[in-house]
Order: sequence, then C-alpha cells, then structure tokens
Amino acid sequence: MKQEVLAEKLRVARARRGLTIAEASRGAGVERHTLRDLELARRTPAYPTLHKLATFYDMDVAELMVEEVEPSPKATALPETAGTVEERRTVPKGPPPSTMEELLTRAGVENNYLAMSQEEIKDLFESLSYEQARVAAREVVDARRKVREYLAAYEGTPEYVRLTTRSYLAYLAAITFVLREAAKAGDTELQAELALAG
Repeated sequence: MKQEVLAEKLRVARARRGLTIAEASRGAGVERHTLRDLELARRTPAYPTLHKLATFYDMDVAELMVEEVEPSPKATALPETAGTVEERRTVPKGPPPSTMEELLTRAGVENNYLAMSQEEIKDLFESLSYEQARVAAREVVDARRKVREYLAAYEGTPEYVRLTTRSYLAYLAAITFVLREAAKAGDTELQAELALAG
C-alpha cells in the first residue's frame, strides 16, 4: 500500500464529513498528531489505528488501503528463454492467481498466515508463546516478501490490488501484535528487525 493513497483517502473521508483533524481524531479515538501524520503520508499506520479510522468513517479497512486502478490487460507469459534471469523471475506464468491460497502456492510460501483474516491472525498470535510469535512473525515477513515479489509481475491488474491488499492486512495484523509484545518484553532487536522488514 502506498502511504499517499491512504493519506488521500483519509483527507477525503474527513472533508466529506466537514470535520477538522481535532474533531476526527476525537471521534475515531486516535491521537491528533497521528491522524495528521497519516493524512500527510508521514507515518505507516498500525492496524488498530486503521481499524478505528475505518470504523469512524464507516468504511472497511480494505477500502482505505486499496488504490483504484484501471484494469490493464492480463499479463501473458513470455518464453522461458526471453530476457535475463532476473527478468524471467518476474515474468508471470499465465493469468494472475485468483485466490490467496493459489498465490501462496505459486509464490512458494509454505505457510498460510497471509490467507488468514485479521481476526484469525489475532487469535493465533494470542495463543502463541512469545518465542513462537517471534518465529511466526519472521515467517510472515518472509511470506509477505515472496508474495510481493511474485505479484509484481501482475501490477495493474485487479487481482494484484485485491491480493496485495489482503496480504498486507494479514501482515499488518501479525506485525502489529508482535511489535506490541516485543515492546513489552524490551526486545529491541526484534523491533528493529521488523521495522526494517516493513
């Protein structure tokens, strides 16, 4: 998700309601400076903040995050011999995946974290020990990287937008939970690692 997209959607939602930043922040239950920074694309949002804002503006979180794009023609496969090794790595093999499960398989992801809803992620991570959550967080980061690399070849398609958004929401829910737990545990190493991964 581009922060500029979220920033614009937040500004538009607030303007449509004729609210000041102070009024909107009070209504949504977020700090005024947080909303201001989000509207100026100066901050990456935490999932709980996105959820509060989406609820206040009577939207889904996904609506805030999805950039409307003009559908482009579906990507077509090129012969395996075309281009460099790096170019072949990003050449799609047929039409874009239609489901998150299909995407995870094609991208070589061996877990299903990104196919889970935010509630399922929350429930799962709450049931894990801190050490298990650390391991799972690293697996989520790796899965998100693989998915982003695979989907790059389909940029501009409706599937790209839908699957990128869905994987980002699951990623954000997991990382937000683990970062909060890392802060409680004073685990600055994990906090730094996850901050750099984002």
